[in-house]
Amino acid sequence: MSETAEKNHPLWYYKVKNYNQASLTSDALTKLGTQMGYTALLVYAYSVGVKIIDMGIVAIALVLPSLLFTAGIGRILQGQTSKWFQRSLYLRGLAFVSMPFVCKDLVSISIYSAVIGFLQQAGNTSKLSMDAALVSDDVRTQFNSKKAFLSGLATIIGPSLAGFLVALNPKMIALPFAGLIHFIAPLFLKGFFITTKTQNQDHETKHSWKVVFGWLSRHPELALMCGIYATVLAILEMEAPLVFPFIRQTYQQGFDIAGSLLGVCGLGSLLGATLIHYRKKILSSIALALIVSLDGAVLFVGTLGVPLLFLFCMFSMLGIISSVTLITVETELQNKTPKHYLSYLFGFMSFVGGTGGACLTLLSTKFADQYGALSVLKSCSVFEICLGFSGAVLLFLYQRCSLEQQQSTS
Repeated sequence: MSETAEKNHPLWYYKVKNYNQASLTSDALTKLGTQMGYTALLVYAYSVGVKIIDMGIVAIALVLPSLLFTAGIGRILQGQTSKWFQRSLYLRGLAFVSMPFVCKDLVSISIYSAVIGFLQQAGNTSKLSMDAALVSDDVRTQFNSKKAFLSGLATIIGPSLAGFLVALNPKMIALPFAGLIHFIAPLFLKGFFITTKTQNQDHETKHSWKVVFGWLSRHPELALMCGIYATVLAILEMEAPLVFPFIRQTYQQGFDIAGSLLGVCGLGSLLGATLIHYRKKILSSIALALIVSLDGAVLFVGTLGVPLLFLFCMFSMLGIISSVTLITVETELQNKTPKHYLSYLFGFMSFVGGTGGACLTLLSTKFADQYGALSVLKSCSVFEICLGFSGAVLLFLYQRCSLEQQQSTS
């Protein structure tokens, strides 16, 4: 990064050559703690008597309070990204550690879930903004692919490790262990950089939401990618609580098989990240939309009562697709979006995806109680197929119109 670019950055930082490596290590541990924590949280909720339909309330509690963070995200994060990242992890770790000692019913679990969800929103958005500012464009695709690879590895190890600890003691071990990892993760970046406010910060954040969405409206292709990605996040949020009852109702299996499926999905994420890493190129916008349709098609096949071995293959494909999608959207946004807009866009997509998913989860868990988790998952897969195909058609028409306009002007 040039000296001029450094001076124009919203972050002033110490020059540390191995920032990328430290960032990846911190991300991997954060993801590991998150995967462990959420798996342990789900099992803990079931162990104290929370019903399937009530898991929708827990899901909403995880994301709705983050609206407070998203609404003022620009002013909060400008010049404070490293502090928010560190503090959010420490506080989330404390919440996981104390949960089994404090939460004994749906109300207390929902309150803790709200705190954890708020802190996750703050930490994730802060970290994405930090990487956008401190990772150079020429290595961004490979950096994001490595991050996705480590994330997939954490997705394999996290639920499995949580399952092992839950087997030892379903209420008292897994959650505190996940919290301990949250205390360790930020230590790798502590002291690597400092953050200060820039002279133009107040000018940049004034009317920032209007400015950000005004800029995004002038880039319809990027806006459509953001919309598709946020919708997919909502669908995934909606589907996650249904995996356990789906396995129980369809295959008469328990938490161990459901956790193994999530682990296989993580293995697929490793493969997807590896493909992008060696390809050194992300997907086009149309390919991104089509792969969302493919994700829905794979999920639909997985709901047809296929043999368990085939179901494991389906979930590994879902992991590949999710990894490729994540890398493509993150890299495209970080490369094409002005740095001081990124915290707004990442925060907005996370909030829309999380809130939309939580609201839909409240409905999906209710329908799952009435009609079965299998029917709900099948409906989700059909919607995802239609969403991806519609997005591909719109992107194709937009690119064709843009090409015709360029030809007419020339």
